[in-house]
Amino acid sequence: MSSTSDPAESSSRFAGLLSLLREHSGLALTIAYILLSTVGVCFKFALFSQFGINLFDFSDVNDFLIAGLRHPETFLFTILSLVLLRFAIALDVATQRRFPRYQPKHSGHSWQSITINTACVVLYFAVFVLVYSGYVAQQIRLGSGTKVVVDAPGLENASLQLVGTTSRFAVLYDADARVSHVFPVEQISRLRYSLPTREEPKK
Repeated sequence: MSSTSDPAESSSRFAGLLSLLREHSGLALTIAYILLSTVGVCFKFALFSQFGINLFDFSDVNDFLIAGLRHPETFLFTILSLVLLRFAIALDVATQRRFPRYQPKHSGHSWQSITINTACVVLYFAVFVLVYSGYVAQQIRLGSGTKVVVDAPGLENASLQLVGTTSRFAVLYDADARVSHVFPVEQISRLRYSLPTREEPKK
């Protein structure tokens, strides 16, 4: 005999999960940090791939642990994803209350609904990361990214675009020659950030 699920069941289970995380703050912080690091790695991998660079070939374990901290935008993506997940669950509950005839008859639907909503948010995030990394890469190719002046083997006082860094390597891009460079940090004798010049207002 099938039983009809409570339209608020998924919301109550989600609230119970939040209550559990509040009671175990250490677990909550660990999960949040792992999520943030995963987001950072995904973004950096997508960005480096735009220039034919495999992130994993030039990274250590420490790079993966701090990947989310190197890019503040990944923190915003993570928060936005969690907010969207909570909104999707609330919308699902509100829909079931507003249209009870569409309410599923199986009590296991609440977890199924949470799973579907989570998958949608993860898909949204994946698309967003790919789109944003593509935008950042395009700005670098156009010479509108972070400009640096570098002295390294084969390069002297070269003006390049900074794609990103790991603990042991720096990934640079020559927008004029359309060439990517990967230098070990110890081989770079000097790296200066080139600030954009401001035009003087006409009098």
